[in-house]
Amino acid sequence: MGGEAFKGPDGNPLTTGIRRSEVGPTLDALLRDVLKPVGIDAYVPLGSTGKKEMSGDIDIAIGPIPMEDTKVLKAIKDGLVKNLQQVLGPDQAKLVGQNIALMVPIVGSRDRFVQVDMMLSGNPDLTGWLMSGTGSGVKGVYRNLMLAHLASIASKETGDKITISFPGGIQVMKGSEVAVKRTEDPATIVSVLGIPADPSEITTFEDLVTILEGDPVFSQKLAGFETYIQRYLMDPKTSVEAMKAVNFLKRNNGLREAIRRVIRTIR
Repeated sequence: MGGEAFKGPDGNPLTTGIRRSEVGPTLDALLRDVLKPVGIDAYVPLGSTGKKEMSGDIDIAIGPIPMEDTKVLKAIKDGLVKNLQQVLGPDQAKLVGQNIALMVPIVGSRDRFVQVDMMLSGNPDLTGWLMSGTGSGVKGVYRNLMLAHLASIASKETGDKITISFPGGIQVMKGSEVAVKRTEDPATIVSVLGIPADPSEITTFEDLVTILEGDPVFSQKLAGFETYIQRYLMDPKTSVEAMKAVNFLKRNNGLREAIRRVIRTIR
């Protein structure tokens, strides 16, 4: 959500970015002063939380929360937002999409607030892997989009309907029958897609691409990724980050071609 859920009368954001050194103390205070008083005893940081020098917002997951019944889930969210508003203030907690956004004071800073996006999860630890993926340059969402790209290819190859959502995980349908119930389990995702790696080896886009490039079958499937993320490349809000993913692929393609030329010369 990019830290723009809370805006003043002039339309400008009321929250700001947060330095890496401020993330830990701010989350500690959030847990102690806000989350525990409403019955939340722990959280799992997601994505780039605490990893980047500067972050536009903070993403965390809480749970376990029963996710199957949408009416029950909505009641839990509504009740949680109401309780959080009582602790933080009526204008500092709201539902934004599927998540709860909080406007939280940055510890050690006067009059600065950061947006915390709180995701409800059936298993926060599994969600932590699914929503991880921030490498040195490419945002974690592009690792997930690569997984979705592979799921799309696998669907065409097998005739099954293989889908991945973030959050939510992978599901496999054989006709009208559920072959694999939707799950965020990393081992299941890797197994269904046939990726030749342990989940711990593909926590970033760069990691995943490097693994795929080393496999003769999967390396052929990378070429279609640029087309797959075309809407991200065309959107001014995401085009810069999307191009980082494309450029990483192209740099590696150039390196492989250079190696091939050297090998042909030797032969």
